[in-house]
Amino acid sequence: MPEVVAFLNTLNATRFDAGAEKVVRLLRQGFEAEEIATRMLSILPPGSHTQTSETTSQQIRSSSVYFPYPERNHRTMSKIAFHILENWNPLAVERTRRIGLIDDATVLFSHNLRGFSTGVWSLQNRSADLIKAHYIHDYQLACTASSIMRNGTECLTPCASCRLLTDGRRRMSANVDIVYGASEYILDYHIGRGFFPRAIAKVIEPPLDLDGQIKRPYVKRPIRRFGFLGRIVKEKGITELLDGFARFRHNLSADDASSAELIIAGGGEGPFFDAQIARVDSMSGVRYAGVMKPHAFFDSVDALVVPSIWPDPNPFVVVEAYQHGLPVIAASVGGLRQSVVNDKTGLLFAHNLSNGGMVSALQRAWDGIPISPDAMQGKVTQRDYRLAINTILHDIMAIRSKTAQ
Repeated sequence: MPEVVAFLNTLNATRFDAGAEKVVRLLRQGFEAEEIATRMLSILPPGSHTQTSETTSQQIRSSSVYFPYPERNHRTMSKIAFHILENWNPLAVERTRRIGLIDDATVLFSHNLRGFSTGVWSLQNRSADLIKAHYIHDYQLACTASSIMRNGTECLTPCASCRLLTDGRRRMSANVDIVYGASEYILDYHIGRGFFPRAIAKVIEPPLDLDGQIKRPYVKRPIRRFGFLGRIVKEKGITELLDGFARFRHNLSADDASSAELIIAGGGEGPFFDAQIARVDSMSGVRYAGVMKPHAFFDSVDALVVPSIWPDPNPFVVVEAYQHGLPVIAASVGGLRQSVVNDKTGLLFAHNLSNGGMVSALQRAWDGIPISPDAMQGKVTQRDYRLAINTILHDIMAIRSKTAQ
Protein backbone atom coordinates (compact mmCIF):
# COMPACT_ATOMS: atom_id res chain seq x y z
CA MET A 1 0.00 0.00 0.00
CA PRO A 2 1.54 3.36 -1.01
CA GLU A 3 2.20 5.90 1.73
CA VAL A 4 -0.07 8.94 2.00
CA VAL A 5 1.02 11.64 4.46
CA ALA A 6 -1.63 13.90 6.01
CA PHE A 7 -0.21 17.07 7.60
CA LEU A 8 -1.98 18.90 10.43
CA ASN A 9 -0.86 22.43 11.26
CA THR A 10 -2.80 25.33 12.70
CA LEU A 11 -1.86 27.73 9.92
CA ASN A 12 -1.56 27.41 6.16
CA ALA A 13 -1.38 30.28 3.68
CA THR A 14 -2.25 33.03 6.18
CA ARG A 15 -0.62 36.32 7.10
CA PHE A 16 0.52 34.70 10.34
CA ASP A 17 2.64 32.02 8.63
CA ALA A 18 6.13 31.62 10.11
CA GLY A 19 8.78 28.94 10.60
CA ALA A 20 6.46 25.97 11.15
CA GLU A 21 4.58 26.74 7.96
CA LYS A 22 7.85 26.89 5.98
CA VAL A 23 8.77 23.45 7.31
CA VAL A 24 5.38 21.97 6.41
CA ARG A 25 5.47 23.33 2.86
CA LEU A 26 8.98 22.03 2.28
CA LEU A 27 8.28 18.57 3.72
CA ARG A 28 5.22 18.27 1.51
CA GLN A 29 7.37 19.22 -1.46
CA GLY A 30 9.94 16.61 -0.45
CA PHE A 31 7.40 13.80 -0.09
CA GLU A 32 5.78 14.64 -3.40
CA ALA A 33 9.20 14.61 -5.09
CA GLU A 34 9.39 11.00 -3.88
CA GLU A 35 5.95 10.39 -5.44
CA ILE A 36 4.32 10.15 -2.02
CA ALA A 37 0.91 11.85 -1.91
CA THR A 38 0.28 14.45 0.78
CA ARG A 39 -2.76 16.09 2.34
CA MET A 40 -2.96 19.29 4.40
CA LEU A 41 -5.46 20.32 7.05
CA SER A 42 -5.35 23.64 8.91
CA ILE A 43 -7.60 25.92 10.94
CA LEU A 44 -9.50 28.68 9.15
CA PRO A 45 -9.02 31.97 11.03
CA PRO A 46 -12.34 33.48 12.20
CA GLY A 47 -13.84 35.90 9.70
CA SER A 48 -11.85 34.38 6.85
CA HIS A 49 -12.99 32.53 3.78
CA THR A 50 -11.26 29.38 2.55
CA GLN A 51 -7.78 30.53 1.58
CA THR A 52 -6.48 27.63 -0.48
CA SER A 53 -7.59 26.27 -3.82
CA GLU A 54 -5.55 23.07 -3.51
CA THR A 55 -7.71 19.98 -3.72
CA THR A 56 -5.38 18.26 -1.27
CA SER A 57 -5.54 21.10 1.28
CA GLN A 58 -8.57 21.85 3.41
CA GLN A 59 -9.45 23.90 6.46
CA ILE A 60 -11.82 23.46 9.37
CA ARG A 61 -13.36 26.30 11.30
CA SER A 62 -11.96 27.17 14.69
CA SER A 63 -13.90 25.56 17.52
CA SER A 64 -11.87 26.83 20.47
CA VAL A 65 -12.54 29.67 22.89
CA TYR A 66 -10.51 32.04 20.71
CA PHE A 67 -8.12 31.90 17.76
CA PRO A 68 -4.52 32.16 19.00
CA TYR A 69 -3.18 34.37 16.19
CA PRO A 70 -2.31 37.17 16.45
CA GLU A 71 -1.41 36.95 20.12
CA ARG A 72 -3.70 39.07 22.26
CA ASN A 73 -4.50 39.48 25.92
CA HIS A 74 -7.46 37.40 27.05
CA ARG A 75 -9.30 37.10 30.33
CA THR A 76 -7.93 34.54 32.75
CA MET A 77 -10.97 32.25 32.55
CA SER A 78 -10.86 32.33 28.73
CA LYS A 79 -7.20 31.33 28.81
CA ILE A 80 -7.89 28.46 31.21
CA ALA A 81 -10.75 27.20 29.03
CA PHE A 82 -8.59 27.50 25.89
CA HIS A 83 -5.77 25.45 27.39
CA ILE A 84 -8.11 22.79 28.75
CA LEU A 85 -9.49 22.35 25.24
CA GLU A 86 -5.97 22.13 23.85
CA ASN A 87 -5.70 18.76 25.61
CA TRP A 88 -8.88 17.44 24.01
CA ASN A 89 -11.24 19.50 21.90
CA PRO A 90 -14.06 17.08 20.95
CA LEU A 91 -15.55 19.38 18.31
CA ALA A 92 -12.19 19.97 16.60
CA VAL A 93 -11.42 16.25 16.67
CA GLU A 94 -14.82 15.42 15.17
CA ARG A 95 -14.46 18.10 12.47
CA THR A 96 -11.02 16.71 11.61
CA ARG A 97 -12.46 13.21 11.30
CA ARG A 98 -15.54 14.22 9.30
CA ILE A 99 -13.75 16.29 6.70
CA GLY A 100 -12.28 13.06 5.37
CA LEU A 101 -8.86 14.39 4.44
CA ILE A 102 -7.11 11.73 6.50
CA ASP A 103 -9.34 8.84 5.42
CA ASP A 104 -6.73 7.38 3.07
CA ALA A 105 -3.68 8.54 5.03
CA THR A 106 -1.07 6.07 6.20
CA VAL A 107 0.87 8.72 8.16
CA LEU A 108 -0.62 11.52 10.25
CA PHE A 109 2.11 14.17 10.58
CA SER A 110 1.20 16.90 13.07
CA HIS A 111 3.03 20.15 13.67
CA ASN A 112 1.51 23.06 15.59
CA LEU A 113 -1.80 21.83 16.97
CA ARG A 114 -3.36 24.96 18.45
CA GLY A 115 -7.06 24.77 17.67
CA PHE A 116 -6.92 21.07 16.81
CA SER A 117 -5.88 19.85 20.29
CA THR A 118 -3.79 16.79 20.97
CA GLY A 119 -7.02 14.83 20.80
CA VAL A 120 -6.29 14.33 17.10
CA TRP A 121 -3.58 11.86 18.12
CA SER A 122 -6.38 9.45 19.04
CA LEU A 123 -7.81 9.42 15.51
CA GLN A 124 -7.88 6.25 13.46
CA ASN A 125 -8.91 5.59 9.88
CA ARG A 126 -9.31 2.60 7.61
CA SER A 127 -5.55 2.09 7.64
CA ALA A 128 -4.96 -0.39 10.42
CA ASP A 129 -1.38 0.81 10.72
CA LEU A 130 -1.80 4.61 10.75
CA ILE A 131 1.55 6.02 11.89
CA LYS A 132 1.47 9.22 13.93
CA ALA A 133 4.44 11.57 13.71
CA HIS A 134 4.91 14.98 15.30
CA TYR A 135 7.40 17.83 14.79
CA ILE A 136 8.11 20.02 17.83
CA HIS A 137 8.54 23.63 16.75
CA ASP A 138 8.02 25.33 20.11
CA TYR A 139 6.89 24.72 23.69
CA GLN A 140 3.12 24.95 23.30
CA LEU A 141 2.62 21.32 24.35
CA ALA A 142 4.32 21.85 27.71
CA CYS A 143 3.81 25.55 28.46
CA THR A 144 0.63 27.61 28.33
CA ALA A 145 2.70 30.64 27.26
CA SER A 146 4.64 28.57 24.66
CA SER A 147 7.85 30.25 25.82
CA ILE A 148 8.75 28.49 29.14
CA MET A 149 9.33 32.00 30.49
CA ARG A 150 7.91 33.58 33.62
CA ASN A 151 8.56 37.14 34.82
CA GLY A 152 11.27 37.53 32.19
CA THR A 153 13.27 34.44 33.15
CA GLU A 154 13.34 30.86 31.92
CA CYS A 155 11.25 28.37 33.91
CA LEU A 156 13.76 25.75 35.03
CA THR A 157 10.90 23.54 36.18
CA PRO A 158 7.31 23.63 34.92
CA CYS A 159 5.01 25.73 37.08
CA ALA A 160 1.99 24.14 38.75
CA SER A 161 -0.51 25.70 36.35
CA CYS A 162 1.39 24.44 33.27
CA ARG A 163 1.70 20.95 34.73
CA LEU A 164 -2.04 20.88 35.44
CA LEU A 165 -3.25 22.42 32.17
CA THR A 166 -0.91 20.48 29.87
CA ASP A 167 -0.99 17.07 31.55
CA GLY A 168 -3.59 15.84 29.06
CA ARG A 169 -1.26 16.72 26.18
CA ARG A 170 1.53 14.74 27.81
CA ARG A 171 -0.76 11.74 28.20
CA MET A 172 -2.04 11.98 24.62
CA SER A 173 1.55 12.07 23.32
CA ALA A 174 1.79 8.36 24.16
CA ASN A 175 -0.16 7.82 20.90
CA VAL A 176 2.70 9.25 18.81
CA ASP A 177 5.06 6.83 17.06
CA ILE A 178 7.75 9.24 15.82
CA VAL A 179 8.73 12.66 17.17
CA TYR A 180 11.18 15.19 15.75
CA GLY A 181 12.57 18.24 17.51
CA ALA A 182 13.82 21.40 15.81
CA SER A 183 16.89 21.18 18.08
CA GLU A 184 18.42 18.91 20.68
CA TYR A 185 17.34 21.34 23.36
CA ILE A 186 13.64 21.36 22.55
CA LEU A 187 13.52 17.60 21.99
CA ASP A 188 15.28 16.88 25.30
CA TYR A 189 13.01 19.35 27.07
CA HIS A 190 9.89 17.41 26.09
CA ILE A 191 11.28 13.90 26.42
CA GLY A 192 12.67 14.79 29.85
CA ARG A 193 9.21 15.83 31.01
CA GLY A 194 7.50 12.61 30.02
CA PHE A 195 6.23 13.51 26.55
CA PHE A 196 6.30 10.95 23.72
CA PRO A 197 7.25 7.96 25.93
CA ARG A 198 7.13 5.32 23.18
CA ALA A 199 8.15 7.34 20.13
CA ILE A 200 11.26 7.17 17.99
CA ALA A 201 12.83 10.54 18.88
CA LYS A 202 15.27 12.44 16.66
CA VAL A 203 16.43 15.95 15.83
CA ILE A 204 15.64 17.37 12.41
CA GLU A 205 16.67 21.00 12.24
CA PRO A 206 14.22 23.11 10.21
CA PRO A 207 15.02 22.05 6.63
CA LEU A 208 15.59 24.32 3.67
CA ASP A 209 15.51 23.95 -0.11
CA LEU A 210 19.17 24.68 -0.66
CA ASP A 211 20.51 22.26 -3.27
CA GLY A 212 23.56 22.27 -1.01
CA GLN A 213 24.55 25.78 -2.02
CA ILE A 214 25.05 29.01 -0.11
CA LYS A 215 23.39 31.91 -1.89
CA ARG A 216 26.36 34.14 -1.09
CA PRO A 217 29.60 32.60 0.20
CA TYR A 218 31.30 34.05 3.26
CA VAL A 219 33.81 36.79 2.50
CA LYS A 220 35.83 38.26 5.33
CA ARG A 221 35.06 41.93 5.77
CA PRO A 222 34.78 44.46 8.60
CA ILE A 223 31.60 44.15 10.63
CA ARG A 224 30.19 47.64 10.96
CA ARG A 225 26.47 47.22 10.36
CA PHE A 226 24.66 44.82 12.69
CA GLY A 227 21.14 43.62 12.02
CA PHE A 228 18.13 42.16 13.81
CA LEU A 229 15.43 40.38 11.79
CA GLY A 230 12.32 39.02 13.46
CA ARG A 231 9.17 39.82 15.37
CA ILE A 232 9.50 42.83 17.68
CA VAL A 233 8.41 41.06 20.86
CA LYS A 234 9.86 40.94 24.36
CA GLU A 235 11.16 37.37 24.28
CA LYS A 236 13.24 38.09 21.16
CA GLY A 237 15.49 40.30 23.32
CA ILE A 238 15.02 43.54 21.42
CA THR A 239 15.18 45.64 24.62
CA GLU A 240 18.45 44.00 25.62
CA LEU A 241 19.82 44.50 22.11
CA LEU A 242 19.09 48.21 22.16
CA ASP A 243 20.67 48.54 25.61
CA GLY A 244 23.72 46.53 24.59
CA PHE A 245 24.25 48.32 21.29
CA ALA A 246 24.03 51.71 23.00
CA ARG A 247 26.73 50.67 25.49
CA PHE A 248 28.89 49.15 22.77
CA ARG A 249 28.65 52.26 20.60
CA HIS A 250 29.37 54.51 23.61
CA ASN A 251 32.63 52.63 24.22
CA LEU A 252 33.89 53.28 20.68
CA SER A 253 35.93 56.28 19.63
CA ALA A 254 33.97 59.09 18.04
CA ASP A 255 35.20 58.13 14.57
CA ASP A 256 34.33 54.44 15.02
CA ALA A 257 30.96 55.22 16.60
CA SER A 258 29.93 57.12 13.50
CA SER A 259 30.43 53.91 11.47
CA ALA A 260 28.55 51.57 13.84
CA GLU A 261 24.95 50.90 12.84
CA LEU A 262 22.13 48.65 13.95
CA ILE A 263 19.29 47.86 11.53
CA ILE A 264 16.06 46.56 13.08
CA ALA A 265 13.67 44.80 10.69
CA GLY A 266 10.44 43.01 11.48
CA GLY A 267 6.83 43.51 12.42
CA GLY A 268 4.88 43.70 15.64
CA GLU A 269 1.95 45.34 17.32
CA GLY A 270 0.75 46.61 20.65
CA PRO A 271 2.28 48.81 23.37
CA PHE A 272 5.60 46.94 23.57
CA PHE A 273 6.19 47.24 19.84
CA ASP A 274 5.25 50.93 19.85
CA ALA A 275 7.59 51.64 22.77
CA GLN A 276 10.55 49.89 21.14
CA ILE A 277 10.09 51.67 17.82
CA ALA A 278 9.82 55.01 19.59
CA ARG A 279 13.07 54.23 21.39
CA VAL A 280 14.78 53.25 18.13
CA ASP A 281 13.73 56.56 16.60
CA SER A 282 15.43 58.40 19.47
CA MET A 283 18.76 56.52 19.28
CA SER A 284 21.83 57.40 17.27
CA GLY A 285 23.11 54.75 14.90
CA VAL A 286 19.90 52.67 15.06
CA ARG A 287 17.28 52.51 12.33
CA TYR A 288 13.95 50.70 12.04
CA ALA A 289 13.58 49.40 8.49
CA GLY A 290 10.09 47.95 8.82
CA VAL A 291 9.23 44.53 7.43
CA MET A 292 11.86 43.42 4.92
CA LYS A 293 12.35 40.45 2.64
CA PRO A 294 15.19 38.32 4.03
CA HIS A 295 17.45 38.69 0.99
CA ALA A 296 17.11 42.48 1.05
CA PHE A 297 17.82 42.58 4.77
CA PHE A 298 20.89 40.34 4.59
CA ASP A 299 22.28 42.35 1.70
CA SER A 300 22.19 45.45 3.92
CA VAL A 301 24.06 44.17 7.02
CA ASP A 302 27.43 42.63 7.91
CA ALA A 303 26.30 40.35 10.75
CA LEU A 304 23.06 39.09 12.28
CA VAL A 305 22.32 39.48 15.99
CA VAL A 306 19.88 37.05 17.64
CA PRO A 307 19.54 38.29 21.25
CA SER A 308 16.68 36.01 22.36
CA ILE A 309 16.02 35.91 26.10
CA TRP A 310 13.79 32.83 25.79
CA PRO A 311 15.08 29.34 24.90
CA ASP A 312 14.65 29.95 21.17
CA PRO A 313 14.16 26.46 19.64
CA ASN A 314 16.08 26.98 16.38
CA PRO A 315 15.06 30.08 14.42
CA PHE A 316 15.20 29.96 10.62
CA VAL A 317 16.90 33.33 10.52
CA VAL A 318 20.23 31.84 11.64
CA VAL A 319 20.70 29.47 8.71
CA GLU A 320 19.28 32.12 6.37
CA ALA A 321 22.15 34.37 7.50
CA TYR A 322 24.62 31.57 6.75
CA GLN A 323 23.08 31.21 3.29
CA HIS A 324 24.02 34.83 2.70
CA GLY A 325 27.55 34.40 4.06
CA LEU A 326 26.92 36.31 7.30
CA PRO A 327 28.18 35.43 10.79
CA VAL A 328 25.66 35.25 13.63
CA ILE A 329 26.04 36.79 17.09
CA ALA A 330 23.55 35.01 19.31
CA ALA A 331 22.50 34.54 22.90
CA SER A 332 23.59 31.19 24.31
CA VAL A 333 20.06 29.90 24.87
CA GLY A 334 17.93 26.98 23.67
CA GLY A 335 18.64 25.69 20.18
CA LEU A 336 20.90 28.64 19.36
CA ARG A 337 23.68 26.77 21.16
CA GLN A 338 23.37 24.11 18.45
CA SER A 339 22.91 26.32 15.39
CA VAL A 340 25.75 28.78 16.16
CA VAL A 341 29.31 27.45 16.55
CA ASN A 342 31.38 29.85 18.61
CA ASP A 343 34.36 31.30 16.69
CA LYS A 344 33.44 29.31 13.59
CA THR A 345 30.03 30.50 12.37
CA GLY A 346 29.69 33.42 14.77
CA LEU A 347 29.71 34.21 18.48
CA LEU A 348 27.64 33.10 21.46
CA PHE A 349 27.16 35.33 24.50
CA ALA A 350 25.48 34.95 27.88
CA HIS A 351 22.84 37.42 28.98
CA ASN A 352 23.49 39.21 32.27
CA LEU A 353 22.07 42.20 34.10
CA SER A 354 24.55 44.68 32.63
CA ASN A 355 24.49 43.23 29.09
CA GLY A 356 28.25 42.84 29.40
CA GLY A 357 28.23 39.57 27.47
CA MET A 358 26.47 41.11 24.49
CA VAL A 359 28.63 44.23 24.56
CA SER A 360 31.79 42.09 24.54
CA ALA A 361 30.45 39.99 21.65
CA LEU A 362 29.63 43.07 19.59
CA GLN A 363 33.13 44.43 20.29
CA ARG A 364 34.75 41.13 19.30
CA ALA A 365 32.76 41.11 16.07
CA TRP A 366 33.84 44.69 15.41
CA ASP A 367 37.49 43.76 15.96
CA GLY A 368 37.17 40.69 13.72
CA ILE A 369 36.25 37.11 14.53
CA PRO A 370 37.61 33.88 13.03
CA ILE A 371 34.98 32.41 10.73
CA SER A 372 35.28 28.98 9.12
CA PRO A 373 33.65 28.97 5.67
CA ASP A 374 33.58 25.17 5.83
CA ALA A 375 31.72 25.21 9.16
CA MET A 376 29.23 27.70 7.77
CA GLN A 377 28.77 25.62 4.62
CA GLY A 378 28.28 22.53 6.79
CA LYS A 379 25.53 24.20 8.79
CA VAL A 380 23.77 24.98 5.53
CA THR A 381 24.13 21.65 3.75
CA GLN A 382 22.93 19.61 6.74
CA ARG A 383 19.58 21.40 6.44
CA ASP A 384 18.92 20.06 2.93
CA TYR A 385 15.27 18.99 2.97
CA ARG A 386 16.11 15.81 1.10
CA LEU A 387 18.13 14.62 4.10
CA ALA A 388 15.10 15.26 6.31
CA ILE A 389 12.85 13.29 3.97
CA ASN A 390 15.30 10.38 3.97
CA THR A 391 15.31 10.34 7.77
CA ILE A 392 11.52 10.42 8.00
CA LEU A 393 11.07 7.66 5.41
CA HIS A 394 13.63 5.52 7.23
CA ASP A 395 11.72 5.94 10.49
CA ILE A 396 8.38 5.14 8.83
CA MET A 397 9.88 1.95 7.44
CA ALA A 398 11.29 1.07 10.88
CA ILE A 399 7.80 1.35 12.38
CA ARG A 400 6.34 -0.71 9.53
CA SER A 401 8.97 -3.43 10.02
CA LYS A 402 8.36 -3.51 13.76
CA THR A 403 4.59 -3.88 13.42
CA ALA A 404 5.00 -6.57 10.78
CA GLN A 405 6.96 -8.81 13.13
